Amino acid sequence: MRVQTCSRCVCVIIAAASLSCLCEATASLEKVTRRDEPLTRVTLQLLWRHQFQFAGYYMAKEKGFYREAGLDVEFRERRAGVHSIDEVISGQADFGVSNDLLVQRALHGAPVVVLAALQQRSPTVVLATRRSGINTIKDLAGKRIVVANNQIEGVARQLLLSQGIADHDVLKMPHDYTLTALVEGRADACIGYLSDEPYTLRKLGIDYVSFQPREYGVDAYGDLLFTSRRKAQDDPEQVIAFREASLRGWEYAIEHVEEAIDHILAVYAPDADREKLVFEAIRLRGLMATDLVTLGHVNGTRWSRIVRQTAALEGFPESALPVNGENHLLFEQYMAYRWQYGRLLLVLSAVILVLGTLFWCVVSWTLNRMVRRRTAELAEANAQLNQENEMRRLAEESLRQSEALFKTLAEGISDGLAMVDTNGRLIYTNARFEAMYGYGAGTLIGKPFECLLAPGYAGRELMRFSKWSRTGTGGTDRIESVLRRKDGENVPVEISVQEVRVQGERALVAIHRDISERKQMLRDMVRIVEWERGRIGQDLHDTIGQELTGIMYLMGALCGESELPRCEREKIVADVLEICRDTHRQLRDIVSGLLPLSADETLSEGLLRLTRNIKERLGVACELRERSAVPVDDIHTASHLFQIAQEATANAVRHGGATALCITLEADDGLQGALVIDDNGCGFDPASVSTGGSGLKIMRNRAELIRGKLLFVKREGGGMSVRCRFGDHMDKEETA
Repeated sequence: MRVQTCSRCVCVIIAAASLSCLCEATASLEKVTRRDEPLTRVTLQLLWRHQFQFAGYYMAKEKGFYREAGLDVEFRERRAGVHSIDEVISGQADFGVSNDLLVQRALHGAPVVVLAALQQRSPTVVLATRRSGINTIKDLAGKRIVVANNQIEGVARQLLLSQGIADHDVLKMPHDYTLTALVEGRADACIGYLSDEPYTLRKLGIDYVSFQPREYGVDAYGDLLFTSRRKAQDDPEQVIAFREASLRGWEYAIEHVEEAIDHILAVYAPDADREKLVFEAIRLRGLMATDLVTLGHVNGTRWSRIVRQTAALEGFPESALPVNGENHLLFEQYMAYRWQYGRLLLVLSAVILVLGTLFWCVVSWTLNRMVRRRTAELAEANAQLNQENEMRRLAEESLRQSEALFKTLAEGISDGLAMVDTNGRLIYTNARFEAMYGYGAGTLIGKPFECLLAPGYAGRELMRFSKWSRTGTGGTDRIESVLRRKDGENVPVEISVQEVRVQGERALVAIHRDISERKQMLRDMVRIVEWERGRIGQDLHDTIGQELTGIMYLMGALCGESELPRCEREKIVADVLEICRDTHRQLRDIVSGLLPLSADETLSEGLLRLTRNIKERLGVACELRERSAVPVDDIHTASHLFQIAQEATANAVRHGGATALCITLEADDGLQGALVIDDNGCGFDPASVSTGGSGLKIMRNRAELIRGKLLFVKREGGGMSVRCRFGDHMDKEETA
């Protein structure tokens, strides 16, 4: 009986607590949505002057979204030298719009909380004029840069620190909130917004280069809507109402850009440039990425990474960060006080329960019905939220996989790969490309491709690029050219060019293949042909030429002496016939030494012919040894093996002075074979094969054509051993 009574008490207490929480939530909802109460006046401190950067807030007021939330919002432009963070912390404003500096200030103790991130990527950009000679972030060292408040803040500071550039490494110039110093050449660079300063520079015709933090691994959100901790704790309902109304205004503004611009020109900035507002709207809409994430969304994992990255670059010790402390900057973390308030209500409800048990019985049915309805609504909202999170996760995972696949493919190919924009600047290079031209990792990014042009070829290549930029490649173009390494050495290359689209912009992907070895091989083959032609001519002169001279002499004697006795005439004729036979035999030997393996001749027969020719023509001892069946399946493989044997024996006699040769053809097993040429000559250092003569290179290339392995070994007793293994299932770890 006592247990049942306790159980009932517990159930009654839980039910009372639920009723109290529900009543409190209903009262809060009514407080936010009441229309009959006077509007509460709040102030929004803007980050800059009136422009499209704050169009969502203007439209929230114009369309009555703030009024529906019970708010009368005043917009305040930034005062010179005073940041919006200071205005909100001091209580001069209720809400504020800040850039990525908010994270840095929060790490140093600023009592702020983030309500929403209006842009998924920071619009902060470092701009430099082309004439300043700045091509990379590292080039800013020692340059004059225009900054506000005589200091580099936020993500721009992190960008410079990530590349090893501290504040004292640059010359800071005061910002007069114009680009006059940059245009007149009194400054080399400035820190601006992607949606603002680039428009002005383009309109003035100033050629410039821009550096965005994300390209250098510095991640940050842009335009953070925030409030003070005090405001979040004292009036969370008003904070939520303001945030939701602001996001509604932004949704309306990005869907009705022209209307928003008209309103800005009519009310807030009548002297503004309409074309510039359109440019700003397009850039900001791209940074919001509303096609990928919900407007204002802050990803917890990414936020944690941004805070920790900022702490690391600012020298903030890791140990000083509390567990999950980076997420405590988000507004939702400060809603925990509701639970404490709910527990207090639970105690009060228990007291009320003791005094109002009868009242509980009357309202229990109504309570159960309300609880079921609210539970269903919460379950539906939770399911929708889970679905959105899953879709967002899948989109991010797909993006990561695409980036990883591209990087794997680009870095895995054996050729150099580069991507060039229509302005002729390199926007991507793989490791092979950088190594091919002698540059360090990432040092070519942002540079014009003209830095790779050899002086004698620059004009032609610039004309080709101009044609590609103007009309496109129309497919894949393949050309041969000569480019220049960083050390000034020229490199012959074969380039395949294909037009692609990168983030909606045209670009060119070029695959560079080093053909130095191919060119050298062609030159070596020409030299070999010339040498072989000279050798054949010399052989014909020394043998057949002399024999023909003898025939001419004898025939002259035969014709000139008409009175010779019959026996002497017959002797001269016999000598001529013998010389003709010798000449025919010598010509046959020479031709036999030149002929490759014929289609109806086996490898064994060809090698046997080669040994006989070496013995008869060169007077060098040569023998052929065969061991078991050799797996030579086609004439292609047999021909290359025969020519390897020809080249190896010729080198041994010609360069090594060998007097004895042995050609061995054997089978390792049923699938692999080996061709071995041993000699007793002077030999050479096997380590010099890679830099040796053209004959050795041709032998190695022939082995590669039949997927074989060529090995040069110096014999202990003197001479060399040339070994070529061939056949299926080659040992991949054997080195040639």
